[in-house]
Amino acid sequence: MPGFIFRKKGVLLNTFFSRNLKVSCLILFTGLFSVIGTSQTYEKIFRTEHDDISEDAVELPDNSIIISITSGNFYEDNYQGYLYKLSPSGLLIDSTIIDIEENYNLMDIDNVYKISDTSYIAIGECKNNFNDSTKILIIHFDSDLTIYYNALSDFSFPDSYNLGNNLLNNDKTIVSIGTDFNEYNQFLYEYDLYGNLINHKYYIDTNFSPRFANAVKEIESLNKYHLYLAAFPQDFWIIDKQTLEIDTVLDYTETFYPWDNSNGFNNNSYFTIGRNYIGNSITAPAFLEMDNYGNVLNMHSYTASPDTNSGNTNKSFDIYNNKIYFGAAYNYEVTGSYPFVERRQWLWLNRINDDYSVSWQRFYKGEVNYMPYKILATSDGGALILSTKYDWNDSIPLQRDVHILKVDSTGWYEGLQTGITEYDKPKQILVYPNPVKDKVIFVLGLYDNLNLSIYNSNGQCVIRQKLPHSQTINMSHLPKGLYVYIIIGKDGFFEKGRLIKQ
Repeated sequence: MPGFIFRKKGVLLNTFFSRNLKVSCLILFTGLFSVIGTSQTYEKIFRTEHDDISEDAVELPDNSIIISITSGNFYEDNYQGYLYKLSPSGLLIDSTIIDIEENYNLMDIDNVYKISDTSYIAIGECKNNFNDSTKILIIHFDSDLTIYYNALSDFSFPDSYNLGNNLLNNDKTIVSIGTDFNEYNQFLYEYDLYGNLINHKYYIDTNFSPRFANAVKEIESLNKYHLYLAAFPQDFWIIDKQTLEIDTVLDYTETFYPWDNSNGFNNNSYFTIGRNYIGNSITAPAFLEMDNYGNVLNMHSYTASPDTNSGNTNKSFDIYNNKIYFGAAYNYEVTGSYPFVERRQWLWLNRINDDYSVSWQRFYKGEVNYMPYKILATSDGGALILSTKYDWNDSIPLQRDVHILKVDSTGWYEGLQTGITEYDKPKQILVYPNPVKDKVIFVLGLYDNLNLSIYNSNGQCVIRQKLPHSQTINMSHLPKGLYVYIIIGKDGFFEKGRLIKQ
């Protein structure tokens, strides 16, 4: 696919031809950035006239970031793929278009992996236009976004196959897992960096109800795979890497739904990321701490509010220097119009210590619908949040923008602060709506048992009560005006903010 790329001051104008159809789109990066010590923060928007999504990113040794983006029509599974390189301050410094073989449509780009300090791969899925079968797309490129090759796998998945997650093994082979929806059986494929099939196995699942192969983890020291099945009963299989035969069937926490796996704090354990169903159709982001033999050591579940969903994706978890960054969308809901849901959703980011205590939490944005797809813990101690932004009042219908937020080790970024007083400091407790007409919600997130006081402009305390958990406070009886709230908790927790009563 021939293409012409023009760059000018962070604006990329990209004109390309596809199937003799000329398509023009304006790809715009806008935002602001700041440098705090050795940590740089910024907020960026990637916007076209199409539906845009970014699912993965990788940090380079010079602290620049490479992200994958797909742009197209959500309902047609037909996207154009891009790779973008951002400077440490968030400036767009390079880009490339991903060419797709004729007669195939790009469905998504799931993963970006580091092979070495100068070599990387991206993995996606392409659908055949004639028989709807799927092949794996592998893009091998360097740190300057020079593409060495695009390779389609030498094997195809039938249309009934639903792919789960991919895995890059330590020996640089790739694993793809999934479920055959015809019979709800499972499969595992191993192949090399060029898409050449090495081994595969089709597993007859004798379970009485449908299950889905969602997550896989390599246990290199034991020469095993751990393959996680989602839906009841919650099993995972220990699979011999040489024969791909199932050695052992174990179970995990009944209320947990697995998404993906991540390395642990040491070589003897790892984490399985997912959601915990806490009752009344409410889900909470969670992860299992597992040992290499398949024993569940602990489950850590994080509920922002007991009556409100928080939704996370498979790449919403990352670790750097024994600090966990774990993200989710607060006020999350899946409806028939998903992902174009007319509902406010906040980006909820948590920084968790190696003893699983809370370092801090932050709620970002929330004026429209935000959904985080990737949390990348960066080498400066901060984190990058890749999300989609859907504004149902946008002039272009059924279209999401890619939202990129880089925060420092305290969760701060340039757009978060508007002044230098105590009121302007980044908040850990989400308070909305503000201005408030009748009722205001205090979302405690990972905190509990806090004490709330609200003062009027004369300094009189008009509301004082305990907040055992997230709670709605009635202010309908109070006159219009400016109010100050103070929240106090154990271990010196203190926050102060303003409320406007209309």
